[in-house]
Amino acid sequence: MAKQNWKPGNMLYPLPAVMVSCQSSTAHDPLCERPELDGKPNIITVAWAGTVCTNPPMVSISVRPERYSYHLIEESGEFVINLTTEKLVKATDYCGVRSGRDVDKFKEMHLTPLASKHIHAPGIAESPVNIECKVREIKPLGSHSMILADVVGVTIDDTLLDEKGKFELNKSGLASLAAACFLVRDGQMKGSHIHILEAMDIAGGACDGINDPTRGYVMRGGREMENHFECLWDLFRSIPSLEKPGASVLDEYYWLNKHDPNYSLCRATVNQGEDAHTDGKFNLSQKGCMEIMKLFFTKDEDLYDKKIEDFFDEEVFDSDFWLYWRTMFAFENWHSALEMKLYIQRFIHHIGGLPDFSALKFTKYNQYESLILPMQKYLEAAGVKFQFNTRVENVIFEFKDGKKIARTIECNVKGKEETIELTENDLVFVTNGSCTESTIYGDHTHAPVGDAEVRTSGCWSLWKNIAKQDPSFGHPEKFCGNVAKSNWESATVTTSDEKIINHIKKICKRDPRTGNVVTGGIVSCKDSSWLLSWTINRQGQFKEQKKDEVCVWVYSLFTDVAGDYVKKPMKECTGEEITARDRLHAGLFR
Repeated sequence: MAKQNWKPGNMLYPLPAVMVSCQSSTAHDPLCERPELDGKPNIITVAWAGTVCTNPPMVSISVRPERYSYHLIEESGEFVINLTTEKLVKATDYCGVRSGRDVDKFKEMHLTPLASKHIHAPGIAESPVNIECKVREIKPLGSHSMILADVVGVTIDDTLLDEKGKFELNKSGLASLAAACFLVRDGQMKGSHIHILEAMDIAGGACDGINDPTRGYVMRGGREMENHFECLWDLFRSIPSLEKPGASVLDEYYWLNKHDPNYSLCRATVNQGEDAHTDGKFNLSQKGCMEIMKLFFTKDEDLYDKKIEDFFDEEVFDSDFWLYWRTMFAFENWHSALEMKLYIQRFIHHIGGLPDFSALKFTKYNQYESLILPMQKYLEAAGVKFQFNTRVENVIFEFKDGKKIARTIECNVKGKEETIELTENDLVFVTNGSCTESTIYGDHTHAPVGDAEVRTSGCWSLWKNIAKQDPSFGHPEKFCGNVAKSNWESATVTTSDEKIINHIKKICKRDPRTGNVVTGGIVSCKDSSWLLSWTINRQGQFKEQKKDEVCVWVYSLFTDVAGDYVKKPMKECTGEEITARDRLHAGLFR
């Protein structure tokens, strides 16, 4: 694998950013260049902030000495860390690029100074959590100085707590579990105050890898991860590993991918299992490159209701770039051009690693066992309450004085309709969408049609019911309005057949039973009318998996097109028929 040597630099960019408020302890500040700003509090946005110690509680922030706020913190010996919200995004950005020497940031951003209990520096009233800090030590380290501080007080908005200390988190997918973890760790919330309502009988949402006694191993997909999932990695640094005492989930994940880096040796096949020799190339013409660049630089508002095919033609669609992209991110030609642009912006730093998946990182086991279970154990240890088999149908809002106040949760608990009455002091988190919602299950002998089991969490219908109450709640039909076109299908194949495993070795050039990287990501079959792709991650994918078993995850982008071997659409095929198709494109019917 080719590598480049760069000059030393900080390649970590922790998120989310926080706003730090501070104020001079003297009546007159000689460094203040505008008399009208003299003595007024200031705000600086800090991305490099973190927990140092639990007992005693300590934090650190890193600030450039030339910043005006650095002088105020150094002189006063105190500051307040203010956690941000979606409503504070604009203010957070503004306070990071403007200097308190020139503007009153509180005034310009319509923020309110909040009197602190233990220090002179004020907090920000609009922030939900204010952490009062006294400086213990300042360490000059180069471009930045690290400021170590003792936490002397924490103020939490009383709207976060009711008289019973109750929280409601709807859906225990990754988003709700993460919210609960941050509330426990960063918000210092008592776990007993947090209640998670889950429609399924297990946590994890779309990361629910299970061993179903009636179907065998089932994975509804896995989320590809990379170095710059800053929020995710910040979360898992605090989640204890279930396998390595004294280590975090992030520790074991980092060690694994350091020891066994991910990359693919065969990205695509043709002619029923022959290497397509894409060889790390995009095969994009200059015209195709310009079409992608044009989309990249088009304003968001000019892309509303536009399709990808409005910007790209065969110069892009016939390229290996599009094969890589559409099979990795499940894009079709008619999908949103805006979403395509946002994906390009988000992953532009990984374009070079797209052909061989060297940009990706994977967990040891399926993501349920590697990520979800450790989070659940962490939360249960903190006292968080999980209520399974509870499908939230609606959240009823009261509209008063320009505010939207959640008043009632309507839910179905094991088939029985129930309501949960809320106060203004309750905080409700809602997961309003899912890539695995309304999953229809088949098995080896049954297609996912007719009387097949339908597994639903109700998150789309929940969003629709909420959106009916006010247009500002969004337009869910944009995302789930055409099920016939937007559905996709996957299958989990478990095999110990030596003939199949040996042929897999020929394609991916690795032994799947070593416990190391196998395919490195999906292998896409270019000659498949379903546009079938398959992947084998590190084995075993499940802790209880037998050593001679290999789990293969297969998915198809076109579920309504007749197959090449089994002349039916994938959605009408049994597991046995899908497996036959898989074997065809692996070259096992030659």
